[in-house]
Amino acid sequence: MYRFDIINYLAKKINAIDYLEIGVYKGYSFERVNIINKDGVDPEGQTEHTNFRITSDKFFVYIKPDKLYDIIFIDGLHLYEQS
Repeated sequence: MYRFDIINYLAKKINAIDYLEIGVYKGYSFERVNIINKDGVDPEGQTEHTNFRITSDKFFVYIKPDKLYDIIFIDGLHLYEQS
């Protein structure tokens, strides 16, 4: 079982429509997530699906404060302090 299997399982269970992934990089997991609206954040994202090529700090300043996501997968930088 892979992380995207778990995400897809949860997404189906709650009928998720909006998904955010922080730390997309090459998009292996991101491209396998079956959710309609997906936002990918990674300043070094190497896939066309990375629609925000900025740091997560800049992303959270950029998005509207009322934007909600059904599922968020945090996989960027791999540091406790950043998460």
